[in-house]
Amino acid sequence: MRSNQIDVKDYSYFADNHWRKAQDNQFFEVHEPYSGELFARVAAGSRADARVAVDAAAKAFPGWVETTPGERASRFLKASEIVRRRRTEIAEILARETGSTISFSTFQMDLVAATLQQVCQRREPNLSRRIHL
Repeated sequence: MRSNQIDVKDYSYFADNHWRKAQDNQFFEVHEPYSGELFARVAAGSRADARVAVDAAAKAFPGWVETTPGERASRFLKASEIVRRRRTEIAEILARETGSTISFSTFQMDLVAATLQQVCQRREPNLSRRIHL
């Protein structure tokens, strides 16, 4: 089904610190579940694109392992801030893509931001659960 919408967006994928189109420049169409209207075109990654992403992740892993807990926490906090700042935009995309309500999509964005923030908190051992031998 074709749409007369002018706000149809093309989405790439992110690997090796770059936004990329599929190597064969193919896209798949995403239609809104309720209206059937074309909502977006997303890079239709091939095996070659998957290999680029896997290789990029493998290349990045040694650097991630070497980061301190404080540096990792800082990155997760920044990600949480980005999700909060772009909450409305991301929630709208999620609602249009999945057919969920805006309020549920917004709740999900709040949950993502809170989860990212929570993984940064230091946890002290629960002294009441320690087993003494």
